[in-house]
Amino acid sequence: MSQSPEFLIEGILPANEVHLLGGSSGSGKTTFMFQVLLAEWQKGNPVFGHASHPIPYSYVSIDRSRSSVTRTLERLGLTDQITRIICQEELPEDCMQVGSVLRETVRQHPDSKLIIIEGFQLLAGEAGNKYNSVARTLKAAARLCTKHNLTIIGVCHSPKMKVEEGFQHPREMLLGSVSWGAYSDTVITLNLEELTGVITVHVLPRNAASEQHEMHFGENGVLVPHVRASKQDTICFKLASLPAERPITKGEVLQWGKALNISPRTCESAIKSCLENKVLEPIGNGVYERSRNRGEELGPEFDLN
Repeated sequence: MSQSPEFLIEGILPANEVHLLGGSSGSGKTTFMFQVLLAEWQKGNPVFGHASHPIPYSYVSIDRSRSSVTRTLERLGLTDQITRIICQEELPEDCMQVGSVLRETVRQHPDSKLIIIEGFQLLAGEAGNKYNSVARTLKAAARLCTKHNLTIIGVCHSPKMKVEEGFQHPREMLLGSVSWGAYSDTVITLNLEELTGVITVHVLPRNAASEQHEMHFGENGVLVPHVRASKQDTICFKLASLPAERPITKGEVLQWGKALNISPRTCESAIKSCLENKVLEPIGNGVYERSRNRGEELGPEFDLN
């Protein structure tokens, strides 16, 4: 049986281990998994500056249909690149344990060495909140990885957090027992700040320094690196991101500023800048709408693509 490389992503994703990718609904975890953890890695492109070492893979979804997965790949323009897919309707009904999922995957794709399992938390059954039950599931998966030279990336959910709430550590972001993070190797978590649209990616290897990266959704929901702008530029970016002809009041913009700790004066300067650059058009006293012009004159920091 052929051996895997020591790392699939140098330094941060060891081979023959169980890793977890977590995020709340809408945070971009499936997009991140397809776009970065499969597409870029499969082409041998660096991931967050780390060298990639591609091996044969399988993507298995135990909670999404093939039509749903296909729509996501079409949106990302990856239908011709991500092809080794097994979806819920193509798995036996009793295929709800780690061992049975791996056996079925290897039966369909005998050369696979990386197996990404979306809906991974379902494999713990109704005991996903119980420490010992989750620990047994992850320890069983780790034994199978070692025995068969396999690497697992389990895609998991995490709860949505209110602005004033938070986690003591990003490894705790996974829904259910804290043992999800305790008994896995590298954990990658995505946290979407809905007010700004910034997605913070925490990369948390067990035996290397943690990393933090910021991204946001560009055109067609493709993830692009996020560059922190000035406070005024932050408001301008949000205004430029509104749907065309979407009305907005000065009061709404001031509320954005209050939530982001941006002064009313800065918010008013942002509105003025967007009016001057034809991003906004006045339609009443203190009421504006996003113009059909996407604001190309604002410069590259406002590029939505």
